[in-house]
Amino acid sequence: MVSGKPGENFSSPNGSFSDPAIGNAIIVEIKSAKNHRNTAEVALSDGFSFLCPVSLIEEEGLCEGLPVTDKGLRAILLEADVRRASETALRLLAASEHSCRQLEGKLLRRGFPAAAAGETVRRLSEEGSLSDRRYAEEWIRGRLLRRPEGPGLLVAGLRNRGIARELAEETVAAYAGGERERDAARRLIEKQLVKRSLAEEDLVKLLKSRGFSWQCIRAVRSEYPAP
Repeated sequence: MVSGKPGENFSSPNGSFSDPAIGNAIIVEIKSAKNHRNTAEVALSDGFSFLCPVSLIEEEGLCEGLPVTDKGLRAILLEADVRRASETALRLLAASEHSCRQLEGKLLRRGFPAAAAGETVRRLSEEGSLSDRRYAEEWIRGRLLRRPEGPGLLVAGLRNRGIARELAEETVAAYAGGERERDAARRLIEKQLVKRSLAEEDLVKLLKSRGFSWQCIRAVRSEYPAP
């Protein structure tokens, strides 16, 4: 993290400066950072220091004795934050798909500044590592297996997870429309029938509570005569 004089304000895990009075400084030392792989600590002549990926130091040609302008320093700090945020994001994505909004929220909760979190999401989306469409498709498939629901609730579920309405409706139509909606309703009914018998009124109430359309309910209720 960045260290500095008392009262100076920082806003990121890497210490992005928010003090507009920061001026030019000179790099006085670059050394390996303890407990941070492939990272160096860069110390400036004004007393500030910050962590920076070694790859970024090499790309920017940073070296001891090099003067750094305020604008240049801020750009370096943002890029360093983005690279650290990207490492965190890729670990999260390796565990499970995320929507853009979900991933950005997790980065913010881990202390990354909004600019770095937003830029990380933008880059990962651009390169294909992050995809709202892919997340929506995976979420729909899993939801229909674990807890069958009708199209209305599925769209609402995707919207609550940050998926745009148009994409949510398109995905639901592809994975839970027409006969697929009726198949989901049948799976729900059969799961319930394992636990208890269902009168027609209870069956209709169950399907309605799970967001199935009246057209779907009318189509499947006749397949399950009352006990």
